[in-house]
Amino acid sequence: MDAEIRQHVFADSIRESRLESASARGYRAMTYPGQTYPVLAEAVGERVEGLVLHNLNAEALARMAFYEGPMYELGTLQIVTAAGESLLAHYNRAVEHDLVLDQPWSYEEWQSSGRLDLLESTRLHMTSY
Repeated sequence: MDAEIRQHVFADSIRESRLESASARGYRAMTYPGQTYPVLAEAVGERVEGLVLHNLNAEALARMAFYEGPMYELGTLQIVTAAGESLLAHYNRAVEHDLVLDQPWSYEEWQSSGRLDLLESTRLHMTSY
């Protein structure tokens, strides 16, 4: 969701106009064990808020796969956009399905505690793309 991280990951392969707020029912954002970034976990009765990028091109998908690495794979989930449209969307799903997820993740808390470190590591990682 962070604009600067998104810029490092996607560079010029996306347009911000393709972004839209969206939510997914039945999921919750949890902290990936030992990290500061999130992973989606199924959670009955919960809803997670985020952004959807519409119509990603091959370059954007390749950059995203490089960034996420082998810890994530593409999964699908049902979302509802800010405009009220229900869509089946792809998301980066953790490959390891038996993760112990016991720490909720908050975008606001992450911005004040883990953002700068992840921003720098993202910048450095994506220079290798």
